[in-house]
Amino acid sequence: METNLDEPGQRTISLEWSHPVVTLANHFAFSPQQVEGPWAAASRLLIYVRDGTGDVIRSGRRKKMVRGDYCLLEWGEPVRYAADAKDPFALLTIHFVLHIPRGRQTPAFRHLKSPKREYEDDEGNCVIPEIDRMSQYGTLTGMPHIMLLLDRMVEEFHRPTEITLAMRAAYAKVILAELVAASSQCTITLSHPRLADVLRVRDYLEWNYQEPLTREWMAQMAGMSPAHFTRAFRAVTGRTPHQFLVARRLIEAQSLLRMTTGGLKEIAAKTGFGDAFHLSHAFKAEYGLSPQAFRRKTLGR
Repeated sequence: METNLDEPGQRTISLEWSHPVVTLANHFAFSPQQVEGPWAAASRLLIYVRDGTGDVIRSGRRKKMVRGDYCLLEWGEPVRYAADAKDPFALLTIHFVLHIPRGRQTPAFRHLKSPKREYEDDEGNCVIPEIDRMSQYGTLTGMPHIMLLLDRMVEEFHRPTEITLAMRAAYAKVILAELVAASSQCTITLSHPRLADVLRVRDYLEWNYQEPLTREWMAQMAGMSPAHFTRAFRAVTGRTPHQFLVARRLIEAQSLLRMTTGGLKEIAAKTGFGDAFHLSHAFKAEYGLSPQAFRRKTLGR
């Protein structure tokens, strides 16, 4: 996106190459126990569960997801889907590209190489895309305005005209922008000299949040002192390692509260909180209500 000052008091904004560029969107309702994949998209991919329940399988790891959950996939990352036997999910997927090389006249996506996590801005400075700073998994149950946009986007699939195609693309871009804005990690940051080390630890936390991880252990994994690691992690992600880990554990706790009947002690053990007290304290501090109240509100009890 380019901004020009034509005259005093006048601003002209070119949206021709505004990011992200949406390349494809799909809405698919699964049958009971239907399995699909593995598929690997030639773009980044947002998967949103509009209804039902099922498993999303990435790198051999299975993640149960329900209505309101989403996940972000890397460029070309293989994924499989397995629908629930009783309540199969319906998915909305949005394929998008964060960066189009300068000088291209048309978005010839088939010629684009798999992008790195670092990109250049107009001045040649290396920046981290805002959406890369979000968690790989999340839930939109507390963001009804985004869920409404997603539902409206799905409605456009039933009216395949040129106008609705344009509206579908517009909805997709707004949804991605809203997701970034809703994240507390939404500020563009200049590239960090230890970026690769921090992202390696962050990706480990995404998958292994249930382990008893300490700051010292994470710092050792990154090859830094604990103090240096904390500063680097916060510079890249917008959160301290502890804040990021707690947020990831709370996302998983929300899913278990909605999908299972397990008690707080069991959920705390599965999510790395250790005991029900620490789970309840963190949950109420983040969401303003207890885990029990969240379960009652979600299930309508």
